[in-house]
Amino acid sequence: LGLTNGDFELQTGRILQSVFSTFWSMIVKSTVLSESQRVLNAALPYQISERVKNGEKIADSYSHATVLFADIVGFTNFTKELESRQVVEYSNLIFNKLDKLVKEYKLE
Repeated sequence: LGLTNGDFELQTGRILQSVFSTFWSMIVKSTVLSESQRVLNAALPYQISERVKNGEKIADSYSHATVLFADIVGFTNFTKELESRQVVEYSNLIFNKLDKLVKEYKLE
C-alpha cells in the first residue's frame, strides 16, 4: 500500500476516531429521542403521542364539543405547599364534582 508504519497508525487512528464519533452521535441521538418520547408520552394520551411521533399534524375536529377553561381563585396559593400527588387528588375532586353537576343538570 506504500504506507509507512506511522502513516498506517495515523490513518487507523482517524478511521477509529470517525467510527467512534459516528457511534457516539447515534447513541446521543437515540437517548435524546427516547427522552423526548418519554416526555411526549407523559404529557399526551398514548394514541396522540404515537400520531405526533409518526409526524402527523394533530388538528382533530368534533361537531359537538364543549371546552371549559377555569381559573379557580386561590388554587395556586392553596396548593403551593402540597406535594404534586395531593394537587392531582384535589384537582380530581373538583373535576369529578363538576362532572356530577353536568350530569345532574343534563348539560351534555
